[in-house]
Amino acid sequence: MGLMDKLNSVDQSSPNHSEEKHLDDILDRAESLMAAIEAEGAPSGVHLAYELEYQRGGRNIVESGFWGLLGLMFIGVPVGMIAMMLLAFLSNPSGITPLGLICLPLLGVGAFAFASMGKDIVSEPVRNLTDPDPVEHVVERTWLDPGNRFVAVYLHATDDESGIEYKPEIVTAFFLGENSYVSVGTQHPHGGADHVDPGREIVAIYAMTKITDYHSAHTITFAYGQRLKADELGKTISDVMGIRLKN
Repeated sequence: MGLMDKLNSVDQSSPNHSEEKHLDDILDRAESLMAAIEAEGAPSGVHLAYELEYQRGGRNIVESGFWGLLGLMFIGVPVGMIAMMLLAFLSNPSGITPLGLICLPLLGVGAFAFASMGKDIVSEPVRNLTDPDPVEHVVERTWLDPGNRFVAVYLHATDDESGIEYKPEIVTAFFLGENSYVSVGTQHPHGGADHVDPGREIVAIYAMTKITDYHSAHTITFAYGQRLKADELGKTISDVMGIRLKN
């Protein structure tokens, strides 16, 4: 869960004031650090631990096509069955049975439910194919501030076509406590003939403060087999922030 999601998820009817203040402190620190980096570069003692570049937006023909066809099946199959039954009844009214009269409305209710589900499934793929989000070049940076025992991750997006740079976003941010640690692990490839997960190397920073417990964390992934890079990053984070390293 990102920082802004946590802030939005605080129950306003009966807020936990300690947690609310803690999140406000995090947001204030994250915004001030981001402003300092944008204005003059990284402040003294603040380290760039990791930088990830990728693209987002644009048309995803394969994925949108798959989910679009699945949604159309949810709509078309039950509607088609109802239409065939109606035609059969209309072509041979004398063959209508009481059971058929009972089943037809029930099938109609079921068809409506499936069609409604199909509409929900197909709406996003159709939007992606007809009106896709602009293609953006994204850079996600993980910053370490050992002086304040603080970790912040910012996202910088640039429109590929216009070159316009958007305002940086706070992906997540949190303070570290005495029980905080960084772990490095491997998720091995797995799956069957229809789907294979390629696996990955995972570096995870856990805040482990008394207020947030396990809820504040950030993970960085590498391709499976790049364990050396993951180990190096985990050691760097451990050394810079003065927290335990678990392998």
